Amino acid sequence: MSQKLKTLADIAVIVASLSAAAIVVLLFSQRFIGSGSGTESANAQVVDDWEQYASTGHRIGSETPAVTIVEFGDYQCPYCREWQPHIEAMLRKYPDDVAFVFRHFPLETHDLAYSAARAAECAGNQGRFWPFHREILGDPNWLGDAITEFAVTAGVRDMAVFDDCLADESPVPAIEEDLAAAMKLGARGTPTILINGMMSYGVVDSIRLEAAVQRALP
Repeated sequence: MSQKLKTLADIAVIVASLSAAAIVVLLFSQRFIGSGSGTESANAQVVDDWEQYASTGHRIGSETPAVTIVEFGDYQCPYCREWQPHIEAMLRKYPDDVAFVFRHFPLETHDLAYSAARAAECAGNQGRFWPFHREILGDPNWLGDAITEFAVTAGVRDMAVFDDCLADESPVPAIEEDLAAAMKLGARGTPTILINGMMSYGVVDSIRLEAAVQRALP
C-alpha cells in the first residue's frame, strides 16, 4: 500500500472512531434527558401516575412547581450522598419552579439505613427533618455514629424526646408507607428519581438534571 493510501486509511479509521464515540455520547444523554425535540428517549421510563408518589413524603421548594423531583433514597447509600448537592443546586437556582420530595427507601443490604431513616423522622417530629437530612448526607464518612451530633447540629431542641424516639424499634409508619410506595413503583435501587414522571436510577449530575428541568419548564 502506498504512503498516500495508508494515510487515507488511517484518517478513515479516526473518523469512524470519532463518529462511534459521538453516537455513544448521544445515546447516553438521551437516556437521561431525552431528545432535543421534546420526545422522550426510548430508553426512558415514563411513570404515568407519578403524582401519587409526590403527594406524600418530605417536601421542600416551590408550592406551585412546574417541576417536581421525587427521590426514593437511603442514608447509607453513597450515591444518595453524591446526588444531594445537585438537587440542592436546583432548589437554589429555581426556587419558584422546582419542588423536591424525599421518600425513604432503606435497602435491606444497608444495616444502618432504617435506623438512620428513623432518626430523620424523629428529628422531623420536632420540625427539623430537612436540617437533619442535610447533615447526615453532608458527611461523606458517615457509617452509623454521630446520629446524636447530627440532631444537635440540626437544631433538635428536646434531645431526651429524640433519644426515646430513636430507641423505639417498632416500624415507623412514614417509612413503611414509603417502602410500600417504592415497591409499587418498582424501584430497584437508590437513589430512584422521578422528574415529572420520568424515572431514572443513580446519580443525575447537575448538567443533566438542569437539562431535564429546563425541558420540563413551560
